[in-house]
Amino acid sequence: MEVPADAGEAPAAPKGAESTPATSSARPSEAHGGSDRLLGPAVKNYLRKYGLESSQVTASGPHGTVTKGDVLNHALANKIAPVPVGSSQPPPPSVPVSKVAKPKGLTAAASYVDVEISNMRRTIAKRLLQSKSTIPHAYGTAQCDTKNLLSFRKSLVNAGIKASVNDLLIKCVANALALNPAINCVWDGSQLKQQGQVDISVAVATPNGLITPIVPNVGAKDVVSISTVVRALAAKARDGKLQPHEFMGGSFSISNLGMFGIHSFSAIINPPQCAILAVGGTTMELGENGLPLSTVKLMLSYDASAILDDEAVKFLAVLKNEVENVNEISMGIFNIQSRVESLENEATQ
Repeated sequence: MEVPADAGEAPAAPKGAESTPATSSARPSEAHGGSDRLLGPAVKNYLRKYGLESSQVTASGPHGTVTKGDVLNHALANKIAPVPVGSSQPPPPSVPVSKVAKPKGLTAAASYVDVEISNMRRTIAKRLLQSKSTIPHAYGTAQCDTKNLLSFRKSLVNAGIKASVNDLLIKCVANALALNPAINCVWDGSQLKQQGQVDISVAVATPNGLITPIVPNVGAKDVVSISTVVRALAAKARDGKLQPHEFMGGSFSISNLGMFGIHSFSAIINPPQCAILAVGGTTMELGENGLPLSTVKLMLSYDASAILDDEAVKFLAVLKNEVENVNEISMGIFNIQSRVESLENEATQ
């Protein structure tokens, strides 16, 4: 869009206005009390309309104030035309033009930057809108003590096994879903189906938006295998190399924002799934015994038309128990040392 050549210039004052004696049109501000605070909004609007200052207009109102009629009479007597609409006023004297700050990356002629929206981001937005507008979201939260969870992870790290807190939580969720199959369900058209296998979608942030690669058959995997699969899928997601079967489907989703300092949030259900778990970061609180306690909030968003409230409550209770009582057996590892040896054997083959 081209800027008019005179857009940045104030309109020239008519010759009649320049030759008017000081005793008439240029009477000092004491003629109306010397203060603009007494001017009404309509008078100020007319002054702006004709590009005038109140000190230029002969005042006839109460207490020496300028009225609308004064402004109009002054403009008529001096043949002053209204300021063209859209013309810009110069900056106030206290802010030199040369020192006005400009946003980085923007030229003088541009005040915004066009952002390209990829097809992937459009699809994500469409699905989120569809989910929030057609699925009756209900919510439940469990606050879990993470002492055993963090202690078990530390033992894995000390043994040379890579596994994140999120990997452990994925296994905990799979165990809880196995005990509460009513939560592990998806819609097939208008038919609700309970899935016999736990396939967990894990939300991964990519340059083009959020995508949920699937860790298949989590119940049959130990936490070490889960960690390996998650890292491989996350790398492929960030590189845009996921195959359709690796992110389409799944029976349950997990979204973890704890690493970003988010303590609690609600997630939007990923249809045709019926539930998603939002994982916050660990926080330190005082326990009942007065000692520091590390906790994490897990918020379940579930489809109220597919999952009953009491089923959601039971699932959260079981999940809380799984998180607070993590051990080798629940993580699918019957002996950490033997698992380390098997990993070493796989690496040498």
